[in-house]
Amino acid sequence: MWSFGVLLYEMAVGYNPQRVYKLSSRSGVNFDLFSHQRDWKDKDPLLKDLISKLLVVDPLQRLTA
Repeated sequence: MWSFGVLLYEMAVGYNPQRVYKLSSRSGVNFDLFSHQRDWKDKDPLLKDLISKLLVVDPLQRLTA
């Protein structure tokens, strides 16, 4: 399910969510998948919700098939 979340993220904005993590960790900002507002402003809120549930770090809390 994690991989599916990464795939959806990449299809939605064109880059890997790890890029956001690396940029935020360098600047000391908390990790936020949707921090780039210009990329997410026109996306469906349900898509953001699905991706955020698929990319939960703890596998026990992550959305399942």
